[in-house]
Amino acid sequence: MVVNCTEPGHVEDSVRQVLSEGPGRYSFQTVVSYRCNPGYYLLGTSALSCQGDGTWDRTLPKCLLVLCDRPSMPPYAQISGDRRTVGSVIRFSCIGQRTVIGNTTRTCQLDGQWSGSLPHCSGKATCW
Repeated sequence: MVVNCTEPGHVEDSVRQVLSEGPGRYSFQTVVSYRCNPGYYLLGTSALSCQGDGTWDRTLPKCLLVLCDRPSMPPYAQISGDRRTVGSVIRFSCIGQRTVIGNTTRTCQLDGQWSGSLPHCSGKATCW
């Protein structure tokens, strides 16, 4: 008797690949794998296997959006840009006559880190 599993389901923001081992689409030992789209990370196991009792060995994974942490605010600095998704850019400027030392822009990367390093502001404030 051929045992088949039900359709395992689709994971939002992912690509699914079916590696069929048996005569049916989701027969015993069929492996279904998931890979998240760029800008997302996998929570759970990437591969499911059809078991002899017609069930999948694991639950569906999830693809979650990669977010960078809120950037630190250097003293006397201002940040423009509030998005924290992959590819988002924030810009640093300084208050008054102070000058930005370091990166004036940073980009949220695929690993959830901001590019470059945190700048700082130098110089003296203008007094009136």
